[in-house]
Order: sequence, then structure tokens, then C-alpha cells
Amino acid sequence: MVYSIKYKFRLCITTLYEPVTEQERIDFYNKELRGAALVELVAFRCTTQMLRWLKIRAATEGRDYSQVLRRCLTEGMKAEGFDPDGII
Repeated sequence: MVYSIKYKFRLCITTLYEPVTEQERIDFYNKELRGAALVELVAFRCTTQMLRWLKIRAATEGRDYSQVLRRCLTEGMKAEGFDPDGII
């Protein structure tokens, strides 16, 4: 038996998205090098679209996609009240 999935690719753009400037990206990656050690591994599942976006963005920026993911996650967490320079 052969299964076929017909999927329509959609482009989702939110009105709340404000692109990060090139200087903000550079500042984040430089700060990440001087910051706390990356000692914890967090694994999670994501959609194919999310992973594809991360890998494309990483290739565009010349970074590893885990760095792009940390940057995006940090920005989202800051919007929720997270202080990346604070001590927990």
C-alpha cells in the first residue's frame, strides 16, 4: 500500500516579528563566547519547517544552527522576562 501526503507549503509571517539587525547578531554571538559555559543539553522535537529554517538561517549567517536556535530562544525568553545576564 502506498501512502501519499499532499502538503501545501505555506509562508507564515507574523506582524509581531521584528528582524534582528546584523549588529545585534554579532553582539549576541560575541557575548555568547564570553558568557556562561554551555554545559546543559536540551533536546526537543520540532517540525521539519522549523529545522529547515534554522539550517538555512545558520548557513546564511555562517553559524551552527544550534547557535541560531540559542539566539532565537534567548530573544523570545527576554520578551517573557528572562534576564540572560542575571544569576538564578
